Amino acid sequence: MQPNTPARLLAPLIILLSTSLLGCSAVMERLTEVLYPATPSEAATAATALPADTLAPTITPEPITTTQSAALTPTAPASQPPDATLQPGAGQSLVYVLTGSLYSGDAFGADPVELAALPQLDAWAFDSGRLAMTGGAVVDWVDLTTGQTHTARIEAQPDFAQVVWGVAGRALLHIALVSDGVELRALSADDGSELGRARIPNAHGLRVLRYDEQQNRVAVLLQPEAFDQMVWYDLAAGEQAGTFPAEGAGEAALSPDGRYLLAEQFPDTGALLILYDLIGQKSLRAWGHPAGAHSVYHRWSPDGRYVAYLLREGSTFAAETTRGLGVWVLDVETMQAQRILEDDSLASLLVGWTPDSAYLLGYHRQQGADGYYYVVRPDGGDRRILSVPPDAELLGWMPFDDSPTRVEIDPWRARFLSVAVAPDATAAGAVVADLIGEWLAAGAGGQEPAPRLEAYLQAAGWPTHAGQPLVRDMGDGTLVVSLASMVYVVESHGAQAVARGDVTLDARRAGDDLGLITAVDSEGILQPTYTLLRRQPDGAWTMIWMPQGYRDWIATDGTIRFVGEGLDVLEVTGSSFGLDVGEQAVFDECRACIHRRLVGTWERSGDAYVRRSQLPPTAETADALWEITERTPYAILNEALRRGRLRLSVDELADPALVEQLAGYGLLDPQARLVCDEELPDGVRFRDAAGARHYLAQVQDGRLIAVSQVVP
Repeated sequence: MQPNTPARLLAPLIILLSTSLLGCSAVMERLTEVLYPATPSEAATAATALPADTLAPTITPEPITTTQSAALTPTAPASQPPDATLQPGAGQSLVYVLTGSLYSGDAFGADPVELAALPQLDAWAFDSGRLAMTGGAVVDWVDLTTGQTHTARIEAQPDFAQVVWGVAGRALLHIALVSDGVELRALSADDGSELGRARIPNAHGLRVLRYDEQQNRVAVLLQPEAFDQMVWYDLAAGEQAGTFPAEGAGEAALSPDGRYLLAEQFPDTGALLILYDLIGQKSLRAWGHPAGAHSVYHRWSPDGRYVAYLLREGSTFAAETTRGLGVWVLDVETMQAQRILEDDSLASLLVGWTPDSAYLLGYHRQQGADGYYYVVRPDGGDRRILSVPPDAELLGWMPFDDSPTRVEIDPWRARFLSVAVAPDATAAGAVVADLIGEWLAAGAGGQEPAPRLEAYLQAAGWPTHAGQPLVRDMGDGTLVVSLASMVYVVESHGAQAVARGDVTLDARRAGDDLGLITAVDSEGILQPTYTLLRRQPDGAWTMIWMPQGYRDWIATDGTIRFVGEGLDVLEVTGSSFGLDVGEQAVFDECRACIHRRLVGTWERSGDAYVRRSQLPPTAETADALWEITERTPYAILNEALRRGRLRLSVDELADPALVEQLAGYGLLDPQARLVCDEELPDGVRFRDAAGARHYLAQVQDGRLIAVSQVVP
């Protein structure tokens, strides 16, 4: 991380409907109100601060009373005092993220211990020891004091998502950027059940100011860059519940109890801070900034008494700024502000307040020098440098524990859960295959990656077929994965689609060659095929053989299996259903009918497979099929009738007298169509297609010995 990382991460929580959110700026805006949590008593007050009858949409505030700023009087230099050893104040521990791990120290970050490793998701939200994380449609939250975890999935496919804790900490708000607007969903912190939702169509921008789970309402600014009202949404009703005509631009923030909205305006007379009273609905107060200045990083103290901010040169937040004008604190009761620290750096920022409102927490970084975190009292006294690393990301405070337990947070599970199976399962499968490659590259697979990955995919809802696994481990860091009717070979350097198929029935590797037995699910029956792949010097896998165009490769409704070691021998079994034998067909065969079973042994010859056969290559197709047909009673009857109709020799299957009898029944007529009703251990019951005549054929020692007409 760069030294200015904290400034990047502490930007306002704004979801802008633009493509920039899909890249780095998604991470840049993930921390907001979570950085200064309310105490339990404040949370209880906040939950009841805005009764429903105060949300009338026609509020008309009284005229603004403006307090003019004092001159920019000199302030003592912001010298860097020596580090101080601070004891945990009021039993609190400061929590921060550093290089992918979560740490907690004392109240000011000293003596840190690692709590967990964190996943790289869209956003985090922290509240008094509970960490919520979201990656698209999935929300995970964990109690860092107990290790208890929860997961919820959202019925949406967001391009980007954020999560915010409710003011009382009993629920979460999931904010999803979707194709046609923004969706807000409330989730119970107990079990993840949905408490309500609202859709805001065609939203151009959104800033969530507050989520009150008791009233199940959310306060938002729909156009935070320049707004003229604050809007409440009732999540239980799924609709707008009221508005307040507040004007401002840039940053805006609600007081911890939800009573006051602080906004900044930029009239011709100069920038000023406006304080709207949302409950009284009667008055507005304002504090005028010094001429040619504006403010950024507005931070309410948890007790609601102060608002801290950085003053910067420039008449508006959009104007070119060359220097900072210090750290200021506004007393809300008196509407008087004073500068408490000099700070001319534009890389500095304010993080928040300690839970007891005793200290303001800030970050200072001068051009060309390392940054540092500091605390200072609201009157400017007792400024101290913290021992927190300058590139850490501060989350907030939690109850202090002198021997905390490390919490295991799976950094990959939520990422797999966040990739939806629908509506475009094929595209989602390709994304997941690439994600598996990242997972392998990160060393997450371990010694036996397949079971763990299988659990990820099944939890995410990827369907299995006939109990077959989605993942097969080929060893040496190679996985074969079946997703969305596509089979992938996945390694740490990436994923490659190699075959179509709903499932991989078996896979075997021999050096740089890989044999795949895959199958397509056809009406609940797996139809297998085989693919031989070879790994190229660049790591890619190339198909070198498939059984396309081979007349005697019959695997319909059958199986393919490896024989012995390696890839040298295959056994292929199938049925006669669907065989295209043209006019030589004797019986009408449906899928549910009795079929002939065909079994062939295929041996590898170079980069191809050849069926083991006693026939010359010029043999008729019917002869090749008969060679691989199992000699069942039905198969013997079928072949005897086929040959008899073609006036071929039937000697190996039946006596000449029996052939004459078959002709007398009309069974050797090429136009006669037959249906097999039942195959017996030593015979076949069958009939003509019209059902007018029924027959019983008897078979013994591979020969047809009798055929008689019977009464059904």
